[in-house]
Amino acid sequence: MATSLSPRITLIDGGFGAISGLSFRKYLIRNGQDIINNVFDIREVRHDGVFTIRAKCFRTTGITEPPYNIEFQLDPSSRRVILSRCSCQAGCIALCKHGAAVFLYVNQERSESQTDRTQVWHAPSKLWQEKYPKGETIDQLLGSSNSSEIHCCVQQRECPKKLEDLANDLERFDLSYASLYKSLVIKPKHDTFVVEEEELDARIVMLFDNPTEIPALQQRDLTLLEPAHRQFYNEKVFCDHEMIIEICQESIGQSNKKLWYLERKFRISSSKAKQLKGARKPETLLKYFFQSLADNKNFRYGRETEAKARSKYKEVTGNDVHEVGLMIHPKYPWLCASPDGIILGNGDPRVLEIKCPISCQDDYVSVKYLKEDTLSKTHMYYYQIQTQMFVSNTKLCDLFIYSSADWKLLTVQRDDEFL
Repeated sequence: MATSLSPRITLIDGGFGAISGLSFRKYLIRNGQDIINNVFDIREVRHDGVFTIRAKCFRTTGITEPPYNIEFQLDPSSRRVILSRCSCQAGCIALCKHGAAVFLYVNQERSESQTDRTQVWHAPSKLWQEKYPKGETIDQLLGSSNSSEIHCCVQQRECPKKLEDLANDLERFDLSYASLYKSLVIKPKHDTFVVEEEELDARIVMLFDNPTEIPALQQRDLTLLEPAHRQFYNEKVFCDHEMIIEICQESIGQSNKKLWYLERKFRISSSKAKQLKGARKPETLLKYFFQSLADNKNFRYGRETEAKARSKYKEVTGNDVHEVGLMIHPKYPWLCASPDGIILGNGDPRVLEIKCPISCQDDYVSVKYLKEDTLSKTHMYYYQIQTQMFVSNTKLCDLFIYSSADWKLLTVQRDDEFL
């Protein structure tokens, strides 16, 4: 509904036109859909050629706390979002489930017409409702009669077991034009239904609660960044606690490879730590930072053999291995790691790193980076493991080196001085 407040101001509180121009991560779309009913007081204000959508969203922590304020500024001709903000901690709509909820609300909402509403001209009067409240049976209204009993047998049609059966029935009776039929066969506009995933163990989630910090490693003041650089950081790097857990869960086993690659792309991963530390020239830093994962026979062999190595590790140690996806440091979100597992036994969590060297795939384990069964501190694997422990907030790492004929297990401690 549009209301003209003045010759230059128009207020719209329903029947919004579709908007575009925002790209959300998949889990934010899902989370936004979950809280879409928390959106309220949504209005579009048009003033002097400026279109602005403002809305409020109840907090999931409790409706007694002040709601979040969400605002979209639109390009009048295309209705693309050109500026956006939310008063939550994320601040940036692209990282915010509240903004996703409003975005979905606007694009799904339609003004309720008179024919959508329940008809009221045959509605019972208030007196009738008080005299005969809903829920009373015929016996209660008319009184039961014991003089005779009437028995009847009603053959009940078996309900369709699948929604497809219902759609087929509607087709058979030439009712394919019905809105019910369309809702059954037409896929929703927004892909918000996600296959149920195994949740992270609560003890793994707790690892993100009190992240390891290094006093000498100070965050730069983001307010000093150029606007474009800060926007890039907010959209590509920054993650709040909830997002970190979501990414870690949804990329388990790289089941969602697209998500894993996307979130890893603009971060320093543990496997790049050695190369980036040794780089001196800006062009060398960029080369190592953006280089793709090697796709050679060594990498493929390691990937193909990892499951066998993990099974052997479980057999040797008796430890349960909890698989995780991409782990992002809560304090320094530009750091990430992908351990081959987390071990939670004995109350002392540790990471698991598996190596399957093709050089000794069918022979005894003999590798250059081990010196008297100790991992060399100058080798890239040492940098990788130390970064993994820093990101995952653990103090130990089991390094398991596997071949079909042999295996070696080393426990590496976190080296805070090295970090």
